[in-house]
Amino acid sequence: MEFHKWLILLTTTSVIAVTPGPSVLLVSAQSMKAGRKAGFFGALGIQLANGCFFLLSALGLSQFVRSAEMLSEALKVAGAIYLSFISIKLWRASGRPKRPLDVPQERTQKEDGTYFLQGLMTGLSNPKAILFFVAVLPPLMDPAKEMKAQFVVAGLTVIGVEWLVLLTYSFLATAGLKKVQSRKGSDKWRDRVVALILLAVAVKILLMR
Repeated sequence: MEFHKWLILLTTTSVIAVTPGPSVLLVSAQSMKAGRKAGFFGALGIQLANGCFFLLSALGLSQFVRSAEMLSEALKVAGAIYLSFISIKLWRASGRPKRPLDVPQERTQKEDGTYFLQGLMTGLSNPKAILFFVAVLPPLMDPAKEMKAQFVVAGLTVIGVEWLVLLTYSFLATAGLKKVQSRKGSDKWRDRVVALILLAVAVKILLMR
């Protein structure tokens, strides 16, 4: 990949990453709910989805994904339904006694898997992510040069930038969590805000084209 094309990729990725979208909203909501560790696993799931899209592009299957409109719509609807379910479940559970965030690691493994799955579903069902890999990325590749090396560079750039941005949002959301955590009744309203954010992510995914 030529240097000026890499700069275009870096700039485009940075702009998309810092713009609040489904991924940013999800990781922020997870961090508000359960701290940085939850946001970390959510971001990890999102990056795994990106890795899957990169693999498809590298194998030359991106056109299949682009043409498979029904598959894209199915992923989008499935992700929205899943996040809506989590939102309703969280809203109904709001106000119940919560255990502290510093519980032993073995007691939180199931929750870590849940946050990871939320991130993975959000990443796979995000139409803009699919559009990026099938429309934005290919023109930046030079077919006259080694394609595998270019995909490695592009993959490290995109995943690295978005990973850093998502962890930054997670840190900021966790800082906000600590400020309200000591207030009486804050858990109930925090959980309801998070539930509404997750529902907004689901709606945003459905409306995106």
